[in-house]
Amino acid sequence: MWLCWQIKPFFRYSAHKQFSSRIRNTVPMRDTVDWLIGGYVASQVCKFCWHRIRTDENGLCPACRQKYPDDPVGFKPVGTEEMQRYKSRKLGPKPGQKKRDPKEKIDRIVESRKHLTTIRVVQKNLVFVIGLPPKLTDAEVLRRPEYFGKFGRIIKVMVNTLNANGTPASSASAYITYLRSEDSLRAIKTLNNLHVDGRILKASLGTTKYCVNFLRNLACTKAECMYLHDLGDGAASFTKEEMQQNKHQEYEKQLLDSLNPIPPAVALELSGRLAAK
Repeated sequence: MWLCWQIKPFFRYSAHKQFSSRIRNTVPMRDTVDWLIGGYVASQVCKFCWHRIRTDENGLCPACRQKYPDDPVGFKPVGTEEMQRYKSRKLGPKPGQKKRDPKEKIDRIVESRKHLTTIRVVQKNLVFVIGLPPKLTDAEVLRRPEYFGKFGRIIKVMVNTLNANGTPASSASAYITYLRSEDSLRAIKTLNNLHVDGRILKASLGTTKYCVNFLRNLACTKAECMYLHDLGDGAASFTKEEMQQNKHQEYEKQLLDSLNPIPPAVALELSGRLAAK
């Protein structure tokens, strides 16, 4: 907004700083905003300011200190070009302020995510199980209602039958992603330390790290990327040192303790099914 801008620009800024901010929050600026033209001096004032000065203030022009008349000389609508100039000043950088380079913003985001490279986040809906016998290495079999599908809807199953050096393993491991975290916790509470074919199943919540593309503020092109692309829960995030101190296991135990007890018959029934196959 402009007030007597042709007379004293300083008055325009100081007199409007507080009032115009409230107007902007309540009255939308439009291309048809009218301006009053004072009669004693060739000055401009918007309708809102003129009304405020007339009703709430002393009725005097802040610049020339002349009293505003009851009937202003005339109204003049703001032209399209003038409105565009106003918008460009409003949206553009302030005088003396440099326009920020978009690359600077990306650099700041990347810098703020550097510490996440060593962070592992516990996934409350992801079950990591080891000790699976060879007969239970088919992902579709594990999805069945008589096995892991018994606890709830499964989104994804990934089975690994190889050792770290690429040789066949004597037992398999699997990552099973449930739709709900409660279902994964029930599966862990039921299956952990379960005896199957002379093996002991070990089940726990899986952890994952942040995708390198997310850390670089880039879009990930992998459709089946298993890593994180958003900030994880701070309470479920642990450094490598905290992982070595088993802090993530303490966190998992708290979640399991908050779960309702699993009936012993459920574990016994599932154990029998696993051993029978």
